[in-house]
Amino acid sequence: MNLTKFLKGSAILLLFSSFVISCHDNDVIEKEEDNQDPDTEESINLALGKTVETRINSITGSGSNTEKANLMTDGDLTTYWESADSYKHSILIDLGSVQEVSKIVVHWIDERGCNAYSLNFGKEKDKIVSVISRNDVEEKAVSTFEGFKEEARYVELVLRGRLGYTGGYRISEIEIYNEDNIEYTNTPEEQKALDTITERLIASYLSDIPDDKNIESFSKSMQADGSWTDIDYNDQISADGWKPNGHLNRLKAMALNYKHPESKFFNDATLLQQIEKGLLCFKKKAPSCSDNWWYNDIGAPQAYMIPLLLLKGHISHENMLVAAAYLKDKIGSYIGGGKNLSWIAEIAMHKGCAEDNYSTVQHAFKAIASTLSIVSEQGKEGIKIDGSFHQHHAQIYSGGYGMSLTDDVSKFMEMSVDTQFANEFTLEKKEIFQKLLLEGHLLLSFRNSIDFGTRGRNISRPTSEYTTVPVDVLERAVVGDPANAGIYRAWINHINSGTAFPKANVNKHFWKSDMMTQHGENFYMSAKIISKRTYGTESLNNENIKGYNLPLGATNIMTTGKEYDNIYPVWDWTRIPGTTAIGNQDKTSLEGYQIGNNEFGGGVSDGVNGIIAYKGKYNELQANKAYFFFDNMMFCIGSDISYVQNDNVLTSVEQNLLNGEVIYNDGQEKQLSSNSNMQLKQLKWVYHNNTGYIFRGTDNVTIQNMSQAGSWKDINATGESGLIDKNVFSVWINHGLNPENASYQYIVVPDKSINAFRDLAEQIDLYIAQNDGSVQAIREGNKYGFVFYKSASTKMDDGLVISSDKPSIVFIEKKGNTYTIAVSDPTYTQANVTLTLNKKMIEKSGVTITEQGSNIIFTLPVGDYVGSSVVDVFTEK
Repeated sequence: MNLTKFLKGSAILLLFSSFVISCHDNDVIEKEEDNQDPDTEESINLALGKTVETRINSITGSGSNTEKANLMTDGDLTTYWESADSYKHSILIDLGSVQEVSKIVVHWIDERGCNAYSLNFGKEKDKIVSVISRNDVEEKAVSTFEGFKEEARYVELVLRGRLGYTGGYRISEIEIYNEDNIEYTNTPEEQKALDTITERLIASYLSDIPDDKNIESFSKSMQADGSWTDIDYNDQISADGWKPNGHLNRLKAMALNYKHPESKFFNDATLLQQIEKGLLCFKKKAPSCSDNWWYNDIGAPQAYMIPLLLLKGHISHENMLVAAAYLKDKIGSYIGGGKNLSWIAEIAMHKGCAEDNYSTVQHAFKAIASTLSIVSEQGKEGIKIDGSFHQHHAQIYSGGYGMSLTDDVSKFMEMSVDTQFANEFTLEKKEIFQKLLLEGHLLLSFRNSIDFGTRGRNISRPTSEYTTVPVDVLERAVVGDPANAGIYRAWINHINSGTAFPKANVNKHFWKSDMMTQHGENFYMSAKIISKRTYGTESLNNENIKGYNLPLGATNIMTTGKEYDNIYPVWDWTRIPGTTAIGNQDKTSLEGYQIGNNEFGGGVSDGVNGIIAYKGKYNELQANKAYFFFDNMMFCIGSDISYVQNDNVLTSVEQNLLNGEVIYNDGQEKQLSSNSNMQLKQLKWVYHNNTGYIFRGTDNVTIQNMSQAGSWKDINATGESGLIDKNVFSVWINHGLNPENASYQYIVVPDKSINAFRDLAEQIDLYIAQNDGSVQAIREGNKYGFVFYKSASTKMDDGLVISSDKPSIVFIEKKGNTYTIAVSDPTYTQANVTLTLNKKMIEKSGVTITEQGSNIIFTLPVGDYVGSSVVDVFTEK
């Protein structure tokens, strides 16, 4: 949401501000008749609506019927929480802020009381101390604790003994009071900040006129208890969509229509009662999903929080607290959780706004800001030093969770403007956010697309959002990061209008994520590999079930940005572009995570040119694969391709959406007929979609432009089963049945007209010196690339001889008598690498002159930079 939308939202709020009143006549919760003297002040229950955690044994134990825990603070003595069948339990109540506590009342159900317990208090969750203990008591209905005074945010009741029964404890309500009957509330400044956030959240939901076509039906079909008969509240399986979520989706639609001034249901009193009744019904039923925690902790609370907040000011504060008890501040359990943390924090923010709890809202902003930190440990989720983003272990997810996090962070940074919450986003955190955008997301995207290798299992879902970084995010960045406003505006134009890429002629090695990208003004190329340091992809919740080969050298080649738009249902998943794979569909199956097992896997880059390579064995298929990004071309070579399981093996060059004619040259230039498949022995090149593919010394290449069919359900068990047809262009190299030490080589030349490509194909100055299990070495013009799989030596056609004493990847660019050399360690284990060249360099640190030439010692990066490149310049005598 940008500032303009904020202003529009504020205008909307002004339209109905006169209606933001407490509607006590419409309260859904019926209070028992008050027998107190009219002059007696009603006691304030500090626990009402507050978050409760329940665990076996201790505060760090496993959960105990956690879904029902909020029933102990819902103000309703007819509902109850029942513990697991164990004698010791911890019940932790978060009061939301530090309060004075001097009395606690526990209401038991069915005489399921306790004979031994402790009361513990703390201002911080990790600093809770025991204050009161009771032993050998028999309290079956009510337990009352008095005679103490503590200042605490967290109150823990530890149960340590049952009254002779079997089964769990049963508690209907826990009430917390202080003797002065005072609840510490917000200061005027805090309340103003909280009101500002509340108004901005509501305005964001009311920015569009809601659809009202089903509201009358929802209203008429709602039952007296706030439920619907056509929703299965007992459903616990999410494979085809978790059914109880339908209840919340209806409430959201009803609340949007109730709140929006242009809806015919605006301020409809009956609808208001039903929305509140529906929220309380869902809270009381507390449905849960057994096969996907996400719905319990995130999905359902996210759907619940919107209608809840839209009712603020239209129901009593007491009733709001009761309804808000469904939402939990679970931030403490998700610290370091990447995108999951931002979701959890957003839920806490809504809870705090609904309850008028400044501390909870501050906690939420602090948590969101905490995601803007560099996470060094490999396997931990979050932003990496190279600008990539990891979620679900050491897995690049910049194009999924990472982009969603970017949207969240930018939205809440803007939302915090002119409030105290903005202080959470320090200069350091803003710089990290800038890194994530400009050194990460930007370099992984092109026009309206982001690299499919960064999307994880989202690749198996129809693309409806986050195809690339949202323009709203970049518009916010223009305001929030004025020093880089120019590049953000250029990025926006690149997305909206297809103008030149803002950072052309840049090569980026993401050494934390096993990826390399190359950008020109009007093209994008990348290669994604795998190693024992990364998770290549995932198949969770029966999504991405054919994704086994995705991290095994996959390439993205784009000149329009639409090459792979929703192509995935019709893909032949044995032919993911760039991969060498087994031609058997059964071998594409993936369950869980694709975890790397190979040590050799890495890249080197000087910022303009780069090399990435790996040596691996997956599905019993061995291959060495290297990608050399020189002069805005990609040189792909493979060696040691071996397999003995009686299947054909192939290397896929491309499989993208057909866009125009396909021209090829097998000695004569021809156009491939429509809907054709041709296997060619002596193919020189093929051209499609402003991109040429050159083959040298590679036999048995198949080119194809045919209709391919499939469904989303083929790759995602929850997807649509309807058949989809798309015209697809494909090129692949056939290695045959059970190949032994097979190899390949091809060149990708993007962003060329057919005439420019013809000329380049004839004139390219390429020499492949070696392509085997020891070394892969090429020279293109004045640039050299070497992949040393072990200590080895190789000689180039111009006389350059180079050796490495350890596994390494080396790039050299020669200009006159100057050599720019970039070196990296693809095993991420070495302290240094020594290169020997038959050139005598001017002596400097690390250079030793020998009779044959020079020994150069490269000290390799340490810490967060292990695996990145060392670049230095040397001059020949």
